[in-house]
Amino acid sequence: SSDKSSLKGDLQTVWTAGAIGGLLLMVVGLTLSPFFLKWMNTPDSIMGTGVLYLRIYLLSLPAIVLYNLCSGILRAMGDSKSPMLFQMVGGLLNVAGCILLVAVWRKGVAGAATATFVSQTVAALLILFYLHSKKRSVPLEFKIRGFSQAILKKILVSGVPSGVQAMVIT
Repeated sequence: SSDKSSLKGDLQTVWTAGAIGGLLLMVVGLTLSPFFLKWMNTPDSIMGTGVLYLRIYLLSLPAIVLYNLCSGILRAMGDSKSPMLFQMVGGLLNVAGCILLVAVWRKGVAGAATATFVSQTVAALLILFYLHSKKRSVPLEFKIRGFSQAILKKILVSGVPSGVQAMVIT
């Protein structure tokens, strides 16, 4: 059907744009981490650990972007339960990872950032594999084919203001 074809195009466009956009944001963030922290008046005494934390955390940006985009797709399809469950798994992993890496193995700031990286990546992988599942009526294909600039423009028109709003609130 036309709706199914349209949804497949939306899904492929979100996947491609999310993967590329997340990687670009990660590279920019990794490169500019010290400048961001200086801009926020981070004291010199914690600048080293701040940059370390931020750089490890920023490695999870592609996963965070993809999770949020795919979660939005599932919610638009009427499925808000699956994204919540995947995020709960990620949250539990984050807590367990922090306990293990920070409290038990004494990895400090790097341990906390690593736990966050792992938890976000697992949540993103879960939602990606769920969307890729052949049990879905419109499965995600890990290909660039199907990317549409027109669909991307529609997504950005509503997504960018929502993203800016979420950043301001955070």
